[in-house]
Amino acid sequence: MLSCATATFDTGLKSLLARTGPHFVHFQGSWCGDCLRTNKGVEQAVSKTGGALLRVAVGDKPEWRSPDHALRQDSRTKLRVIPTLIHWTEGGPGARLESELESAPTEAEAEKVTLAFIEQCRS
Repeated sequence: MLSCATATFDTGLKSLLARTGPHFVHFQGSWCGDCLRTNKGVEQAVSKTGGALLRVAVGDKPEWRSPDHALRQDSRTKLRVIPTLIHWTEGGPGARLESELESAPTEAEAEKVTLAFIEQCRS
């Protein structure tokens, strides 16, 4: 798993795409309860399926809440909520997992939802 901050997203993405895919980008915050609950499940699901994962820290809560946040404004990401998982292809962002991941009540459920999402991306 790779990690980066918002400011180094492009560098992190380049490193991710240099790895064997499928590629997934997971946006999260260290202060976000939903993120803390689901992080490990996402990581385990991507690992089990042989994928590559980039975890992107969106910054502190006040920074994330700003409508001018770089990842909210980025035409590739257009983030609205965290956690968000995006299947990233050579052509750019693909399918995304948002509300189902955010509402997963346990780590195990987050893994289950993520595995189903990954399978859907392969179809």
